[in-house]
Amino acid sequence: MRTGTKIIIVAAVLATVLIAGRLFLSETSFSPANLYWDGASALTAGDARPLYGFDQLPQDGLHNTLLIVGPSANYTPGDAAAVQSFLQRGGRVVVMDDFGTADSLLGAIGSPITIVPSAICQDQDLKSAFPIVGGIGNSSLTANVGQLVFNHPALLQVSGDAAVLARTTSMGWIDADDDGVFDGNETFGTYPLIASAPLGAGELFVAADADLVINGMQDLDLGDNRIFTGNILRQGTVYLDVAHGQQVPPLAWLYYTVKYNIVAQILFALLIFMLGYAYVERGRIFRRHEPEEPPADPKGMLIAAMKARLPISDREIEEINKKL
Repeated sequence: MRTGTKIIIVAAVLATVLIAGRLFLSETSFSPANLYWDGASALTAGDARPLYGFDQLPQDGLHNTLLIVGPSANYTPGDAAAVQSFLQRGGRVVVMDDFGTADSLLGAIGSPITIVPSAICQDQDLKSAFPIVGGIGNSSLTANVGQLVFNHPALLQVSGDAAVLARTTSMGWIDADDDGVFDGNETFGTYPLIASAPLGAGELFVAADADLVINGMQDLDLGDNRIFTGNILRQGTVYLDVAHGQQVPPLAWLYYTVKYNIVAQILFALLIFMLGYAYVERGRIFRRHEPEEPPADPKGMLIAAMKARLPISDREIEEINKKL
């Protein structure tokens, strides 16, 4: 193979890999197709299913979880109605947000827990914007969790029959100027960061930090964040909302669709079979139209060999041909 041909083949392979990567991977924060520190690929690796619309939520909510992480688009009345119905059927809804976007959903479903997008810090040397919280309350979401490490969390407002599961120490404060430094205009206090409330036959959990479950916060040195993420994935089927800002590129969408949809799996298998069958038939068709080689002529081959090696005349060849 010529050097130029090899270079073209290598360039074509690299271009294909790069294009496929762009169509499969995402750099959007909280996207399940984002493998970087701010992505949520750890969730889909744990078998969370991307959900492209709340109308796809299962009719039986019992033992299933709807997970909402870092939304950047508001929720419609139709979204709220679907989530309410899911909770009424016994589903578990986990909302994790520090920007307050999810409040459009929480308010519409009558949640006693809301998110105030104000930065919460805790006095602990130079890591005040990364509060380490212990004394975690017991629930299906926080089982075996003794300590959580947050990343610039927001503030929860909790009322009614909602229960606080995690809060800062008495050295927490609302960082009004978002500089991570306590000054004279701020006041120390205890602030809730995770809370739960029963809604219908189901249960709602709200955490004021979406970063608790991103890839970069699953390190073993970061408290029990990995156990916390495991608790989310442990109950039934987990549906990860990707319809409100978390980008899923086309190839990733195709991958997850085939992975979790039996109809898509059957269609994909049929497509592979049809392509294989077409390839085989193509070979047969081309072979049918190829010109057949004339049958070998042993006598002619022998005479040709004699002419090439012996000094014989045409008349002698004619005599030899008659005798053969």
